[in-house]
Amino acid sequence: IDTRKLGAGAIAGTVDGSVLKPQFNARLTAAGAIVGVKGSVSVLPFGDILKAEVSVKHKNTARLLLAVGADYRPAGNIGGIDIVAKIEGDTGALRLSGLRGRINKTALKGDVTLHLSGNRPRLTGALEIGALVIDPFLPAKRKATFNPAPKVIPAARSAPKTTIGFGSLMHRVATRGRWPSEPLDLSGLKSFDANINLKAPAVIYDKFLLEKTDFSVVVADGVLTIRRLNGVIFSGALAASARAEAASQNQFRTEIKLTGVDVAEATQALSGKPAADGRLNAGLDVTASGRSVTDLISTLNGSASFAVNDLNAAAAALDAEFVRRYGSPDRAVRAHLEGAGMPPLPERIHRGWKGTPPLTRRLSSLGEERLFLVGEAAGYVEPFTGEGMGWALWGALALAPLVHDGVRRWDDALVHRWAQVHRRRIRRGQRVCRMVAWGLRRPWMARTAVRVLGAAPALARPLVMHTSVTTHLRRGRA
Repeated sequence: IDTRKLGAGAIAGTVDGSVLKPQFNARLTAAGAIVGVKGSVSVLPFGDILKAEVSVKHKNTARLLLAVGADYRPAGNIGGIDIVAKIEGDTGALRLSGLRGRINKTALKGDVTLHLSGNRPRLTGALEIGALVIDPFLPAKRKATFNPAPKVIPAARSAPKTTIGFGSLMHRVATRGRWPSEPLDLSGLKSFDANINLKAPAVIYDKFLLEKTDFSVVVADGVLTIRRLNGVIFSGALAASARAEAASQNQFRTEIKLTGVDVAEATQALSGKPAADGRLNAGLDVTASGRSVTDLISTLNGSASFAVNDLNAAAAALDAEFVRRYGSPDRAVRAHLEGAGMPPLPERIHRGWKGTPPLTRRLSSLGEERLFLVGEAAGYVEPFTGEGMGWALWGALALAPLVHDGVRRWDDALVHRWAQVHRRRIRRGQRVCRMVAWGLRRPWMARTAVRVLGAAPALARPLVMHTSVTTHLRRGRA
């Protein structure tokens, strides 16, 4: 510990009792921390040498750790620390019992023992903590990400096992500089042993909530083993284990099993809206080795499997003509997936097929007494060009004079006048939307249009200008 980082300190207290077993009550302040110790110490070479109650308080846990030499800078505000415990020990071990308190807003309690006999110190214990948000505790370092958008599997099926080797896509991704190449030093695992069990009602990381968390970790002879990480995630069960071995080529292995995960709940958390209903079962078993994160990514090897049961997903729109051509939604979907190279659906779809009305909608009447319909309430075209908000704003401007007249004196003819204005100015303008929707139903035409616009981007300018809200507003003022 660099004493210069501790700053000015002070100690005050009293010592009383016999010479062989003095009683003490002391208060130490240093580096912004307040440490209180009250108990007795024995100079006799048998029994407990130390028996005391100890308390530690600090407003900034990260600053305290830096002061005592820890190379740790958290990603967020981890708050202060306020803990108390009974400490007893001899030359062989120190025991913290009745440990209780808080780190930031997270309560904790339990018992911990530091064993001092043997080749290296060994820490054992059992802790219970309150709900924990992990994100602020992560090291504040540059993070590489490889986070492809989640995909919804269109049926209950098991994926084939895949093996990821050195010459694979993962190796090419890993060697593009997106991942840290600095040496990953795990030598610290050889300096101590540990056996810790931890339980928490909830652990939160980013968008993931793991409830009823049960965690057990062992460190022995330079090998860290997560014996279990169990809990409830997205209303399903998580069972995971992992192993990391400090060596010239660090070795890692991870096994994860998910059972009964609620697909709707998971997709709601990950994408902001539920993409499907169903239950997901998945398994992952991967290994990696290397001296850096880049090495680990490039040597990923293992297998994965998944199955989705009772899936009910609104995944795509099928053209009515396409469905009629194949005779039923079931045969049309199977043909579509087969053409895309997807695995076949199971023979029986548990919940059947459900459809929606056509996405283009027109109304015969755009109002009633003292009521006008505007925006998508007055009808809409398939939402491919993103013009809905623009037409709603433009329609409101066009309708404003009629609303003014209706407030002064209502006349049923105003509804007819609004229908004429809507048909002349808005429905005509929606022709582009209808043309785009018509073209998207014909893949050959869509592919041709994309190639042409890719070669001559200027040709897209009229479409972009047409779908611009400011263009509609200028037309409205005109």
